[in-house]
Amino acid sequence: MPEAALMRTLTQRLDQAGASRDWPALAAADRELAALAGRLSSRALSSHESQQLPPLRAAHQLACQRCDSEMQQLTARMADWQQNREGWLAYALAANME
Repeated sequence: MPEAALMRTLTQRLDQAGASRDWPALAAADRELAALAGRLSSRALSSHESQQLPPLRAAHQLACQRCDSEMQQLTARMADWQQNREGWLAYALAANME
């Protein structure tokens, strides 16, 4: 696949995976983007590749923001669980005794 077409495909995959919170698919697209960036860094971009770069950057930035948001939510949830750990353990023990 030509690099410009791959850039377009990666833009779509980043958008779709991020919107659906499909973290494994997002990670796979990110790995492919890293490999593509490595290949492209050693040469000048064609005009088609240059046209695909802004939407790809925007999709990647949005994916990063979605990951950051998810991480903040998970961190808050884990902190809440840790804070209420004794209550959860007491509840679990009481449920096992019945």
